[in-house]
Amino acid sequence: MARKLGRGKPKKSAGVVLFVAVEGKTEEDYFAALRRRYRIPGQRLMVHNVGNGPASEVGRFLRGLPDNKRYQDVCASIDYRWGVADTEWEHGWRDCASRPDGIPPKGNPKTLWALSSASFERWLLLHFVPSPPKVSAKRLAAELSKHLPGYNHQHKGLTEQQAGLLMERLPVALEHAKRIRESGCDDEDAFTDVDLLVRQVAAMSGGTPFR
Repeated sequence: MARKLGRGKPKKSAGVVLFVAVEGKTEEDYFAALRRRYRIPGQRLMVHNVGNGPASEVGRFLRGLPDNKRYQDVCASIDYRWGVADTEWEHGWRDCASRPDGIPPKGNPKTLWALSSASFERWLLLHFVPSPPKVSAKRLAAELSKHLPGYNHQHKGLTEQQAGLLMERLPVALEHAKRIRESGCDDEDAFTDVDLLVRQVAAMSGGTPFR
């Protein structure tokens, strides 16, 4: 019997599949480093850089994912969709995003948000300090440059060395975030939920469990 050589449908990846839409180069580089750290295949942790813009743009991209030709073949396999964005871009971020209060069961179509005020640098600063200041994105970047040599607010992105240092200090960041979360000290001017996403990513490979 002749063998059929037609291309079949892509198989569902083993384990949880995450799609993470980010709004900047620094975020893209960070999650790429995180994927390498935990040796997670690209088909299980998909990261897409929407480009600089507000949370509403990230949300619009995720809502249109089923019709996106680039991801049509894998869309059905995605278990969780995350949006990673800053609050400084858009004052009314609550109109398009909300902070997660937990990780829902697989198959929930709701977009989960890993927001940071005022910028992603707040999460990166937690790798070095227990409580970043309540300041603007520009000031947060300036503070980060004191701990991450070569980091520059005007030239976003992470070098291999910078990403490596952040991965080395990831346990510190998770502990700092956990302490803040348990103390209830975070507010609209000083919060980040990136730690929730990072814990879920780590749990995908049997790393630090999500709690």
